[in-house]
Amino acid sequence: MTLAVVKLLDGSSKTIAIGEDTKCQDLVSLLADKLDLGGAVANFAIYVQSGSVETHVRPDELPAEIMKSWKATDTFVFKKRLHFSEDASAASTDDSLANLMYVQARDDIIHGRISTTVAQATECAGIAMQATYGDFNQNRHVVGFLAKHIAEFVPAAHLKAKRVPDWEDAIYMEHEKHKGLDEVAAQRKFIEVAAELPGYGATVFPAKCKSGVVKRNGKKALIEASAKGVGLLDVTSRTEWAAWGTNELAGSPTVNKTMLTLHTAGEGRDPVFEVPGVGADVARLIEEYVANSPAVEKAVEADKTEEVAEPVNVAAVEEVTVEQEVAAEE
Repeated sequence: MTLAVVKLLDGSSKTIAIGEDTKCQDLVSLLADKLDLGGAVANFAIYVQSGSVETHVRPDELPAEIMKSWKATDTFVFKKRLHFSEDASAASTDDSLANLMYVQARDDIIHGRISTTVAQATECAGIAMQATYGDFNQNRHVVGFLAKHIAEFVPAAHLKAKRVPDWEDAIYMEHEKHKGLDEVAAQRKFIEVAAELPGYGATVFPAKCKSGVVKRNGKKALIEASAKGVGLLDVTSRTEWAAWGTNELAGSPTVNKTMLTLHTAGEGRDPVFEVPGVGADVARLIEEYVANSPAVEKAVEADKTEEVAEPVNVAAVEEVTVEQEVAAEE
């Protein structure tokens, strides 16, 4: 047996005993049991964190095998991979899920993966104060209380917008508005607010437009994958240049060495992007969102009802896609 240490985004970790043949999907299930996560586990995944880079571990990969070749500082990270509109409803009755979603949303805001204005960042910081410290206490929560921890509440991109004492005053004012909320209720409030912010529930990858995107070819960009589909964003402003809904994507993306091709249902040329090192992860994530999208599910149900077509073998499609990628890289 091997002991696998899996880090959570709140800084804590869980140690799980695994065998040589334990698959990643089994490790996710074992973690879910420890965290009392229940049915929400389907949308969570394991990542390998190596420095500042996180790589998704496929469900069929063997964690024990991965651990044999990683660096001393590498670690497993457990977090939500897929985000859907019904998540908030599930979190309203599942305290463990609410905690994990809160911690991840807070981490995404602090690190700029979810975009905020100064006002929005202040609101989120005030709710986070309520979740962390309970009700505002004028004798305790004074200027200086957050001085050493301000970066845990305010996104780095906004820190220089105010002096630390001014940030504290603004956060405390927001904190007072949420008096009476217990820890879990405050976490749910945080999720509710974060869910309305740009970037919530999306995963972003660096890319370069190669072809198929009018006026953007040759430019660096960000590919944003979410339940809505795929977005192409400006690197600096995160303004959306183009978007393809899940119902506009025809089949799985194709990966050829460092190139990713989106197959779209329209008549135009399929867009091609350069995505060094992350092509397989981008393709798998888009596949998962498309496979779980309401539009696809309705189409599948319609096919079953009308008995017009055979069910799609999703596992076979994913297998072929991965094999193609490996063959291309060789």
